Amino acid sequence: CEEHGQECVDTDPVGLGNWECRCKAPLTGAAKTIGAAECELDECVSAGGQAVCGMAGQSCVDEEKAVGATMGWKCVCAGGFMTEKVMGAAECEEDECDDAATRKVCEDAGQACADGDKTAANSWECTCVAPAAGAPGARGPAACEVDECAATCSHCADAGSGNVCAAAGQECFDNDKAP
Repeated sequence: CEEHGQECVDTDPVGLGNWECRCKAPLTGAAKTIGAAECELDECVSAGGQAVCGMAGQSCVDEEKAVGATMGWKCVCAGGFMTEKVMGAAECEEDECDDAATRKVCEDAGQACADGDKTAANSWECTCVAPAAGAPGARGPAACEVDECAATCSHCADAGSGNVCAAAGQECFDNDKAP
């Protein structure tokens, strides 16, 4: 046991063949009778990784727990982000509209992509581009409309005020508000 840095414990001083090796802190692992235990070093626990990651609302992961493997713990973002950082809190903000495929969903509809909460996954939405207006679409195209009666018109007789009908004493109705 000692040659492996472990503690030898005789669980029954009267009987024979019942001694076991046990891991010494900060190592952990199951004791083994008549042989060296398989110990591992979880730096999330022993090196304070759990505290560092936990304070940032993240999870600590130590994928290499072999004795002697040090400085390998990492913080992993919550909320579906794949961001991580070795031995420290990760940067968990991501603008999902930076992703070309996400942005294309909005652009194909003639709309803009906006990510209002960069700390949460799947929070992007498509928004209407002026003169269109409407409710944003969560992870898809928005319901946009263009009210041509309210829109300004640079080529109209009233020099762009958008009030052609009003100037003639009439009321404007836009029966097709599709962009």
